[in-house]
Amino acid sequence: FYPAFVPHPSDQGNEARIGRGLAAPIVRDARQPLTMVERGGPSSPESLADGADAGGYARDRLCSSSSSVGGSNGDAASRVETLSLGVKAVVETMAGEVKFTNDNERAFALFRKGCRHCAELHTALEDVEPKDTIIAFLARVAGRRSAARQVRELGAILVQVAAWRDELLVAPQQLLEVLNSDDSILAAFAAAGQGRCTGGPAPPHEGRVFLREAWTARFLSITEHIERERVMHRCVMTEKPASLFVCYETEEVEEDEVDFRFSPEARCGGTVDGMILGFAHEGLPALGHFLGCQRPRRRTLRDALSGGGTPELGCASRDLGGKEQFRWWNDGSVQHVASSFWLFVDPESPDAITLHQWDKSFWEAVLAV
Repeated sequence: FYPAFVPHPSDQGNEARIGRGLAAPIVRDARQPLTMVERGGPSSPESLADGADAGGYARDRLCSSSSSVGGSNGDAASRVETLSLGVKAVVETMAGEVKFTNDNERAFALFRKGCRHCAELHTALEDVEPKDTIIAFLARVAGRRSAARQVRELGAILVQVAAWRDELLVAPQQLLEVLNSDDSILAAFAAAGQGRCTGGPAPPHEGRVFLREAWTARFLSITEHIERERVMHRCVMTEKPASLFVCYETEEVEEDEVDFRFSPEARCGGTVDGMILGFAHEGLPALGHFLGCQRPRRRTLRDALSGGGTPELGCASRDLGGKEQFRWWNDGSVQHVASSFWLFVDPESPDAITLHQWDKSFWEAVLAV
């Protein structure tokens, strides 16, 4: 059973053809406007010759290419259209200082909205250009404290796309400081750049520096706390520089002169590079004390009897000896000489610094002005 066909008045002359199952030509009333497709709209290149918006045609192509990523064609197209509007607003805002001052909040809101809508459309995010202009824009927006949370939210979306992650790894420091305070972004950076990150050169003799870890951009700091009625100095990582160190270049103490070995079998053999340094803390707490490797505060009975256990970084000695010597390697990694353990900051726990037998971080010596 087929429902009755009610022809349009303009098609009355074709009823006989329709009844015989033949395709009837479309006869349109001259008073009815043409559709976008019929007149060669933004969906066809021919419309460009009639003065159509070239940007609209490019956005249509981007929308059609994104339809295979997920969702219906119309839904994907509307998402990419929102992203395109945000990108356009950012580029226009970066055209001059007056434009940035007046429109940066609106442009950031539009771009953030577009990225949130396209969070699962990685191809659409990867095709966004110019990335360098957008990152420069985000670096300026990151200077507003009120926008820090939104910048981190946006960064967590962008780092899921390899092309954006590579760009953000070398973003301006002002933007990195905001992004690195998010643990998920930090972990993504670490996973993407494993083995590629390097620190800075060794500090000069008697140089006064802050020690900054390259991935997290956090600083090594000395804090004071009370443990079992004793004053203890603990090493932690902080977002702001708090502890200044004076660097002293020295010669490595011979092995038989060092009475403190955690794992002598792990010591490096062969040719080594870098510089042997001691780091004296300048300031309170632990004024004049040197960074050093100390026995763990809590050990198992086996470790206590064998003299083993994972060492801890401390700041207790007033003398520069074998326990207080560190080798600053040419790639910026720092290794405790006597134990051969490396200074390491886990991106998933950026507030803590440990000494690790294999994993290592890369460091920068920021000279005090």
